[in-house]
Amino acid sequence: MIVVKIGTESLENFETSEKVNRMIRDIGLLIQKYKEEIILVSSWAVWAWRKKRPDIEDKKVLAQIGWTELMSGYDRKFATHGISVWWLLLTHADITDFKERKNTLIDTVKRDWNNNILPIANENDPIATEEMIALKRWADNDKNALLLAQLFQAKFMVIVTSENGCYQDKSDPNTRIERIFGTDITDTWIERICWKPTKWWTGGMASKLEVGREWIKHWIETIICDGIHSWLLDHYEGRHIGGTIVHS
Repeated sequence: MIVVKIGTESLENFETSEKVNRMIRDIGLLIQKYKEEIILVSSWAVWAWRKKRPDIEDKKVLAQIGWTELMSGYDRKFATHGISVWWLLLTHADITDFKERKNTLIDTVKRDWNNNILPIANENDPIATEEMIALKRWADNDKNALLLAQLFQAKFMVIVTSENGCYQDKSDPNTRIERIFGTDITDTWIERICWKPTKWWTGGMASKLEVGREWIKHWIETIICDGIHSWLLDHYEGRHIGGTIVHS
């Protein structure tokens, strides 16, 4: 089982994006050729409608109307590979706090996999009150990807972002970190090399590294890549040609 998480900035120009099309093609190959079970965690619902309705500032409203558009796009694109999709709206509490809800989630996702259906997960922003209170910010799809990977005991997790991995100096492409031990990722180090989230989404490289650091406690690698120079299928087939691997 593999968890793939793609962020908002990587989903720009969704209909024509080379990155999006490659992601969908490669996930299709992993499902149909390699018989892998995959959950795709996707951001962009808020931003999809933020661009169309700049007059709306309410993120809950933007999330509601953005989900439909994003899911429709995924449905069209995956259908060309013979794969159906299901929209899985979650909060962190759905995955961790309620036993019956968690067991139902596991059962439903497994039924989807058995029927060649790809679950596409997104934070259920309009009702994610626990996360917003606890984190004092908007809910977090990076954390949801981590929780799903833990719940389904993933082989590894791939986080697709706008950068081809993590850099000691993000202005210098020669400083890309190919591999890093999870134990070397300290809060001080993250603060020194990472950019901060924007007002519209809460990711950024810091969030990816925090997820990688947490996931490596389970002895599982996290791959951070840009989906163009380095991608899931490259790593799956043993070609590490870019990105950053967080490992034990």
